[in-house]
Amino acid sequence: MGNNQEIRERMESYRKILLVLNWICAIVLFIVGIVLVNFLYIEGIGIGVIIGSVVIGIIGHFLINVTLAIPFILLNNGDILESMKGEKMVVKPIENQKNSISRQKFDYKTNKAIYLFSQQDLNSTIITTLPENTNLLFLEKGNDILVDSINAPWYKIKSERNEIGWCFSGYLNKA
Repeated sequence: MGNNQEIRERMESYRKILLVLNWICAIVLFIVGIVLVNFLYIEGIGIGVIIGSVVIGIIGHFLINVTLAIPFILLNNGDILESMKGEKMVVKPIENQKNSISRQKFDYKTNKAIYLFSQQDLNSTIITTLPENTNLLFLEKGNDILVDSINAPWYKIKSERNEIGWCFSGYLNKA
């Protein structure tokens, strides 16, 4: 078909043509009404045709504009999306999420005090120690590990204090 500008110009031409045809029909009906009233002396029908022609002209004009408004809106949205095509969307983390996280449903709870690690490695940096009964949100499942004769995967979690890191899932219970 073409780009949005060409389509918009073509639709604007169609709109103008439809408006002209609408008003031509309304004017022809108006003239017919005058002929009926003045020359054929059918006043009731003539006046009805005159009123009808005015109503048809106004309502037709309105309906043509409203009917073509939707495609124009869609074309404008397409232009906006096309202009954003090369832009990268940046999602920034929300700072200080204590209020929002407290309203979320937690996935797990610690059944004893556990370490929160920076990576899936017992030798990585310990971020903090999570006390027993700490509420946690599950973020990601990691590799399996054997700790204290328990084979379970690493879980990347977010604590109720907004701390994010990896922990051994063998010491977690469903919340």
